[in-house]
Amino acid sequence: MTEPADLTRSDFPVARRDLDPILAACSAATLKRVSRELGRGAALTSTDEHTLLPLTDYFRILKLLTTELHDETVHLSSRHLMPGATGHIVGSLSSCSTLYEAMKTIARSYNMLHGGSYNHVEQRDGCIVYSVDDRHFPYRLSDERYIHFTLECVLIFLHCMLVSITPGELSARLRKVYTKRGRDDQPSASRHMEFWTVPIRYHAGTYTLIYDASAADFPVDVAPGVTPSSQAIYDDVVRVIEAMSSQDRREYDIVSQVEKAIEKKMFNQVETARYLGCSVATLRRRLQERNLSYRAISKAALNKAALRLLKQGLSTSEIAEELGFSDFRSFTRAFKSWNGMTPRQYVQTQLPADRNG
Repeated sequence: MTEPADLTRSDFPVARRDLDPILAACSAATLKRVSRELGRGAALTSTDEHTLLPLTDYFRILKLLTTELHDETVHLSSRHLMPGATGHIVGSLSSCSTLYEAMKTIARSYNMLHGGSYNHVEQRDGCIVYSVDDRHFPYRLSDERYIHFTLECVLIFLHCMLVSITPGELSARLRKVYTKRGRDDQPSASRHMEFWTVPIRYHAGTYTLIYDASAADFPVDVAPGVTPSSQAIYDDVVRVIEAMSSQDRREYDIVSQVEKAIEKKMFNQVETARYLGCSVATLRRRLQERNLSYRAISKAALNKAALRLLKQGLSTSEIAEELGFSDFRSFTRAFKSWNGMTPRQYVQTQLPADRNG
């Protein structure tokens, strides 16, 4: 397998083979320019189907070809989008006060530009759902493998674009991703789907992003009167992917999701897994992959909440009920095991010091 020397698993590598359709549409001069600007000449011209490129380079290539081909779909659609179309969409989001409004605007705008009702946004079952139904999309090619890969990357692009316009921690609100590709039909070399830290449903009817409904009211941070270029938007997408490639960030995502479930009074793995849209086995596996355990995260979250509630002046009985303990005695035993003292001792010895400090 051929790959750049600095390529690691956390770069979410894509197979050079998956880029064949778009690179085939380039002139020799365009391909030479792309190779020169990316510094990936050997990889882009390689005939080895297992040659890998980082996912960020895929989006950098799209950024360059959008201009070179004068088409933001990069010849995916028979209906071209002029460069700047996505910039106008993002610029218009300054009039949206919430993320949900922005998602509706994005879907409606792309439907108008593509000439069909392909993008859908709705709230259901405590979630925000952004789905892409491409059954009647005017593809220029009939290569199913290429279409799967491209639409999966469209979901990554959409998610990164949404992350870049919201000051909230949107990645921690993502619950599930759908793809139409079969589980056994994944490319042997490409690992772009490892970008996602949430459960993935294969053989789905649409390409879909599912967020917790709590993200609906996230504020939108888009400067009014500014229309970003397509190049600037791709740069934002690349920055988000680079941030997501950090192992610490990936750990934070799963930890924050479990903590959020506990905050919502889901005090066992079954309830937490249901909240995250996965099975208990999947939740355990995702935590084990990062050398984490549900029990440790749960203890830390409950202790953090207990300390906060004690500082607010709640009694042990009230805190026990708030945190799902059967009675104040069981809470007191747990608190002592966490902190080496009872709640009463903590209030008497630690809180005065905290207040005076």
